[in-house]
Amino acid sequence: MARELIEPFPDLAVTLDLHDADTLRPGVDPARSRALVEHLLALPQVTRPGKRAIGSRQARLDASYDSISNLTPLATASTPQVILTATGNELAYEAGGMPTDLFSLRDTISRTELPRRLKPYDINFHMRVGRERAALNILRRLLEDASSADLAPLPAETYADIVDGFFTAEITESGVSKWRIANRGQMQTVRFDNLGESAIDMQVSRGIIGHTRHGDALYVALDEAIEPVVIAVTDAPAPITSILDMALVDSRWRLRKLVRDASLATFEAEGYGPGDFTWRAPAGMACRVTARRGSDELWAGSVAADNDGRLAFTVPVSAATPLQIEIGACKP
Repeated sequence: MARELIEPFPDLAVTLDLHDADTLRPGVDPARSRALVEHLLALPQVTRPGKRAIGSRQARLDASYDSISNLTPLATASTPQVILTATGNELAYEAGGMPTDLFSLRDTISRTELPRRLKPYDINFHMRVGRERAALNILRRLLEDASSADLAPLPAETYADIVDGFFTAEITESGVSKWRIANRGQMQTVRFDNLGESAIDMQVSRGIIGHTRHGDALYVALDEAIEPVVIAVTDAPAPITSILDMALVDSRWRLRKLVRDASLATFEAEGYGPGDFTWRAPAGMACRVTARRGSDELWAGSVAADNDGRLAFTVPVSAATPLQIEIGACKP
């Protein structure tokens, strides 16, 4: 499991829910087990779930379970509340009797993504899967898919914090086509359905990092450093003419503390694997991008927006520990 499903994927967040009893089972060498656990926890992509209660139930949306009623809620209704994983683990596929049934997880992942996102991309399994070569190979294929997909990987505990924010968030109208969102905790994405050609008004909004269309929906990325945020929608968005108007389209890392001025945009970023970013910017604008951690410069490069105003670049360093990124020295 370590060699084939965890170590090869430094760009995917792995939450390892291990207990002391797992290293003391009959027939297991405790010293060897502890050494393996220590090795895994030393990997930058591996975290523990902390003290949060995160559970798993059967959750499928495929040809055999063809209804969204087979998906789980975000959390249980019990006290204390238990956050539930987005998809079921391999036990949800054992009723068919064939390890290859696990391939159906691909269907659940795709059908909960479009036409609207119902659940995040989640691959959840027990270590015992390593005893079956067929299941091991299927999980590796699924992880390879995740590694190349447009995702922002995050630990299970962060996902649980996002769910908490869903339950506490307060959304109120603050004007015509304008909303104020407060007490959202770590919930930093909002979705608008059926907006047609309307778009986010970046001049009026507050605390918006960026936005993108996916399917028929418009997704808005919020800055966790801003509380509350204000989202305004307009039928006549202003053109992007400078770095002040830049807006994020997509990112492999999570962003916060975005500050824009006339000559520089800075933000803090955190994530796994290389940092892929795409921004909306003035067409042809050329900039210098620098990644720093404290006073240490980790990487720098020159980038330019294409004719469609897409400024895309990759920061090839580790951001498992947050770092700061600057986009500046821009020329039209």
